[in-house]
Amino acid sequence: MSHSLNLFKVILLLVAISVLPCSCVKTEQVNDDPSQTTLLVYMAADNDLSSRVTGNVNGMRQSIKSAGSNVNLVLFMDVKGKTPCLVQIKGDSTDTLKVYDKATTDSTDPSVLKMVIETVLDRFESDTYGLLMWSHGMGWLPGSKLHNVADNMGYAQIRMDPYEPYAGNLYNLYSGYTKTFGLEGVQGEYRFMELKDMANAIPDNTFDFILFDACFMSSVEVAYALRNKCRYFIGSAYEIVSEGFPYASMTNDLLNGRLLKACREFNSYYELQSGWKQMGGVALVKTNKLEALAESFKKIVANSKDTIPDMNADNIQRFDCFRHHVFYDLGDVARYMCNDAQLLNEFNMALDDCVLFSKSTDYIFKGEHLQSSYMDEIKVNSYCGLSVFVPVRKFDNMGLNAEYRKTEWSMDTEY
Repeated sequence: MSHSLNLFKVILLLVAISVLPCSCVKTEQVNDDPSQTTLLVYMAADNDLSSRVTGNVNGMRQSIKSAGSNVNLVLFMDVKGKTPCLVQIKGDSTDTLKVYDKATTDSTDPSVLKMVIETVLDRFESDTYGLLMWSHGMGWLPGSKLHNVADNMGYAQIRMDPYEPYAGNLYNLYSGYTKTFGLEGVQGEYRFMELKDMANAIPDNTFDFILFDACFMSSVEVAYALRNKCRYFIGSAYEIVSEGFPYASMTNDLLNGRLLKACREFNSYYELQSGWKQMGGVALVKTNKLEALAESFKKIVANSKDTIPDMNADNIQRFDCFRHHVFYDLGDVARYMCNDAQLLNEFNMALDDCVLFSKSTDYIFKGEHLQSSYMDEIKVNSYCGLSVFVPVRKFDNMGLNAEYRKTEWSMDTEY
């Protein structure tokens, strides 16, 4: 009798398994429900984004009202016209933990980032830590070269560009925004944080995730440079609307390790917007898979080495509106470069292992009512979640290719 009963249970179990629905959703578990976690939000807002701080902080405050007691939300706030401070948000209350000297505290200084991180790690003992970098962003691009690349978007200080056909004209008589991450200062004296300096300021193997609420930071060059700093990397491969991430709906998810859900919240929020603001791309990257991705891309580069300088990128998915385009979809670049089906398949498998979630709206700057002459409507046909530079010959004269070859991604892939 007992043997028959056991056999009957096995049959029932097999039947139950056989009728489960199939799914192509990745089953990667992303740090669900840590016992104690601290999220540091580093707000480099001593610039034109300062007006967005209050709305974003209120959104975070609203979201964590439903969070458990096992979470700490800590904000470093360097806001235009205000004294920099480190605070802890607790639902309706705010505890000021430290006040900094405005004259000597520059949030674009990597030593300040390092100091703030050390303070938070020392003060809040947690099982996991997250880091949210909030400000302007320009991916891996060095600030010294932005006047060549993006003068039409106001990302350069006043200067003459000898490489343009209309050389001799002065550009951007007011804005002068030059940045990689962050932006601080006055016209003609802007400061920002370069990628290498940022990476050196962040301790290795400390953060469960690093999220960039800053434009263009989900480039493979940035993610690769930070691969030893965090387990997961979140960002956008193109511009983020100034409202930023929808903190009211996702901060609780970030604090409780629901990173996939947080990324879906971002996509859902921007899908529901209208006009040109219906634009948003996001990606969740598993950083310990980036080296395998680099290895597979290196093989494609070796197979296409002689053709890279003269690539015609006009038919490759781009993400920027710069005068000279520099942010392209990594997956689309690989498809364009590679004529070996086996190498491309190997790369695509590595990319699929690395990028756990990626999704974009159908357009960047959609619609006829564009806000500035630099905004081109861009149809997004390909979005793997990571952008990449294409080092074509025209960038040799600008010195941009020489700077690119200093990035870890370029060195390790020989790209």
